[in-house]
Formats: sequence, structure tokens, C-alpha cells
Amino acid sequence: MAKTFTTQQPGQRDLVPPKVILGPASTKATNKVIRTLEKKLPVFFNGAGEGVITSDSRVCALGTVPGIEKPFYLHARNRAGTDDTRKIKYLRIVSGLCLFGKHEIAFTERDNAVRNRGVLTEELASSRRFTDVEKVADDIYVPEAIARLTKVAHSLYKYSETSGLEADWHILLPAPEYKMRAVAAFKTGRLSLPALERYIQIVEERADLITSQIKNSWPSHLKTEPTFTSPLDHIANEISPDLRLDDLRPKGYKMDCWGDVPKQEYDGYVKNYLKHYKDPNSLLVCLENLQETPVFSQAAKTDGFSGIALYPLPRLVHDKSASLHSHTGTTPQQVQEAVQSWR
Repeated sequence: MAKTFTTQQPGQRDLVPPKVILGPASTKATNKVIRTLEKKLPVFFNGAGEGVITSDSRVCALGTVPGIEKPFYLHARNRAGTDDTRKIKYLRIVSGLCLFGKHEIAFTERDNAVRNRGVLTEELASSRRFTDVEKVADDIYVPEAIARLTKVAHSLYKYSETSGLEADWHILLPAPEYKMRAVAAFKTGRLSLPALERYIQIVEERADLITSQIKNSWPSHLKTEPTFTSPLDHIANEISPDLRLDDLRPKGYKMDCWGDVPKQEYDGYVKNYLKHYKDPNSLLVCLENLQETPVFSQAAKTDGFSGIALYPLPRLVHDKSASLHSHTGTTPQQVQEAVQSWR
């Protein structure tokens, strides 16, 4: 029977979000996840015969993969296409990473009172004018996600080597999207010029940090290194305080303030999936955080779409009864523990 966790153990501040429902999954449901993996990635996942149900009814199977001996929970989705893996010569691995957790960035209004922590959104700035922005907290989300997704990507490369396949990893970092929102907020008077310039600096520094951390952890013996891109890379060098609102309006998008930037980002992620699935000699492997399942579901509506999505859950930090971390400010020790759990 599923259990709802509403309290946290000592020393576990903000690591387990309240009301996350975790519990044993039926054997049938767990086996479905394992069969999904077996169809596209034969002998990649070694199931341990247990499963867990997350709060939105997604089932995760417990098991191991090449190069990761300690079991972890994994959700998987498979869509359309042939399951004849004999034709596959390449693994096209695609991932996306947000740049910040919810509480890392603080925006300040004229009275110097911190009004909000989080990335810049249209809702946040709709009735305010922020004069300053700073990074104010550590967060478990980004470093843990880097460690987790990189470790599973290593495993996929290892699997490709033993299977006689080539592999490459394409990582989406939405730095241009973050900056585009900020410029639009500046143009409509919601963000001061110093705050805009500081926010752009913080975004660029974080994108550079993520890139270097992933590259530095990448085994030297692998043939190809990860590549980094963004759905809006084509205008990345044009995003500046001098940009007009009209310049921010791509064809087919309404932008009265910053308009459909979130939709544009989402569409960009979907298009990135679609860009990599068409090669009949390649298998698209979407390696993502669990909350990104709607992107794969949207891409799967395209006729002929084929691919598999892997969603590894974060490892436990203190409490073996839960497997999810909230995206809140945490202590450096807790962040380090989360990262070390994938080494």
C-alpha cells in the first residue's frame, strides 16, 4: 500500500518534499517498465524485482545498469517504431538541464526587501520592478542532476561499446531562454538595467559551470564528448539590452510582454527530440529528470516517432523510504552527499 510522507528525519531539511506518495508497485506494473527497457535496450537494465509508485502514478523499477552497481529506481517510456535492435548502429542520447533550483536566485525591489527566490517568470514580474538580483543559496537540484544524468550517460556509452554501437550525448542548456525572458522584462520596465546585466552574468556563469563539470567528469577513453546546445542558440548572440521586443518575437509567436517564451522553450525541446529520431540507424534515448515526461509524450504524437525515454530517480540521501529531492535551498553537506551517491 502506498504511503504518504509528510515529515522529515533529523538532518533531512528540505530533501524530501511533503506529500510525495511512494510505495510498492505491482509486479505487473514493474515488469512493464522492464519490458519497455528490454524492447529498445536489450540487457541494459537488470531489474531487482521491486518497484515504486511516485505521486502521479508513474511506476519506477529498481535495478542496475552497466557501470552502476548500486540499484536505483528508473522509469521508462517507449514510443512507436520498430523494436528490431539489429538495425541500430548509434545511440543518440538527449538530455535537458535547468540552470537553477527554485531558491537559488533572489530578486530585490526598490525597498531592498527580497520578494522572491527563483528564476525569472512572467508571473513574478507582472506587477513588480526589480532593481537587483543575486545568487543567494545552494541548491541540491543542479549538482545532483548533473551527477545522476552523467553517470547514467556513462552507462549508456558503456552499453554501446559492448553492443558494438556508437553513442553521442546532446545536452540542452536553456541559457538563451533565461536571458531572453530577462531582456523582455527589462523592456517592459520590470527589471532595471543593472539587474538585467547581473542576471545575464549569473546565467552565463552557471551555464559555463555546468558545461565544465560535465566535461571534467567525462571519461577520457570515450570517443565523443557531450555537446551542448539550446533551442534558441540561433539568436543567442543577439540577446542584449538593445534588443527590441519585436526582435524577440519569432514567427508564429505572440509577444506582448515576453509572450510565449515558455512555450517557445517547450517547443524547442520537443523539436530537439524530433531532430534526432529520424535516422533509421539510430535509437533516440531521452535521458531526463522525471518531471520532463510531457516533452517525450508530446514528441511521441508525431507520426513515425520512435525512441525510448529514461528517467532515473535521485538516490536517497538520508531516508531509505523516499527517493525524491525537492528543489529547495540545502546545506553544502547535503549537496555533497547527493553528488557522492552517484560516484
